[in-house]
Amino acid sequence: MSCCAYYDDGPEFITKKFVTARKQHKCCECGAEIKPGDAYERVTGKWSGDFDSIATCEPCADLRESLSAVWCTAYHNLRDDYAEYCVEIGAHKYDEEKDEYFYPENHLRLNA
Repeated sequence: MSCCAYYDDGPEFITKKFVTARKQHKCCECGAEIKPGDAYERVTGKWSGDFDSIATCEPCADLRESLSAVWCTAYHNLRDDYAEYCVEIGAHKYDEEKDEYFYPENHLRLNA
């Protein structure tokens, strides 16, 4: 799912707002627990005929917002989109001996 026409025709409609959790949710991006009382981004929309409601923790929502200014991001795919962006701009390091990429540290724990 995406708000970006790069991936598909985009949603038929979408609403985004920051709300305070009344019950526990799981972030669609990093899997972190969103506890009652936590602020989080609630996105509701219709993609390809299907309705969906997406909960995103504040750190992931902030990263998606920052990244969306320069990179097309899809919901449920922030980890991969961010990793691809880091490779594209050279913000990663590659360890040939271990055959692993290392990314800037953040809450997504790409280096784990």
